[in-house]
Amino acid sequence: MREKIFQLADVLEAVFLDPIQFIDQWDSSKINWRLYKILFSFFAALSISVGSHYISPPYSSGFYLPIIMGTIANYLALSILPLLSGSLIDSYAQTKERVGKSNMMSDYVSISIGILIMYAPFCIIAVSLGVQGFFASIVFLILAFVGLAILNSRAIKYIYDLKNKDAMKYSFQSLGILFVYPFIFNFYLTSYILNFTL
Repeated sequence: MREKIFQLADVLEAVFLDPIQFIDQWDSSKINWRLYKILFSFFAALSISVGSHYISPPYSSGFYLPIIMGTIANYLALSILPLLSGSLIDSYAQTKERVGKSNMMSDYVSISIGILIMYAPFCIIAVSLGVQGFFASIVFLILAFVGLAILNSRAIKYIYDLKNKDAMKYSFQSLGILFVYPFIFNFYLTSYILNFTL
C-alpha cells in the first residue's frame, strides 16, 4: 500500500509538474497507467456530477440517483475523451512532421483529467459566495477545460518537441472541438436535467 501511495505521488508530480518525467516513466513502462486512468476519470466524473447538482438549486430529496447517473454518464465521456483528444493532438503534431505518439499523449490526457476534480470544490465556493445556476456551472466547466488545455500544452511541447505557440494551439483546438461535440458536452447537461426530472 505504501508503494502505491508513493507511486501515486510520482504520477501526480510527473503529470502536473514535470512532463519530461512523465515521458521517462512512460517509456520505461514501470507504472500501470490503466489503474490511474480509471481512478482519475472516476473522481473527475463524480466531481462534475456533485458540482453541477450543488450549483443548481432547488435541491431535491432524492439527489443520490441524479449524482449516480450523472457520474456514470460523465465517466463514460471522460473515458473516451483522452483517446479522441490524444488522436487529434497527434494528427496535428504530424502535420509538423513529428513522430506519432498518440498512445503516450492519450495516457497523459487521461491522467491530466484529474484537474477536473477541482470542479466540485469551485462550485461549492461559488454557491457560498452567492453565484449559482446553469450559467455559472457552464463558466466553471469552461474554466476547467481551459486549465486542462494549458496543462496538456506543456506535455505536447515536450512529447512532440514543438514550440510553445504550436503546443498551446493544438491543445486548445483539440479540446475546443471535443467540448462542442455533443457527447462530451453532456457533462453538465446530464446532471442538470436529471436534477430536475427525478
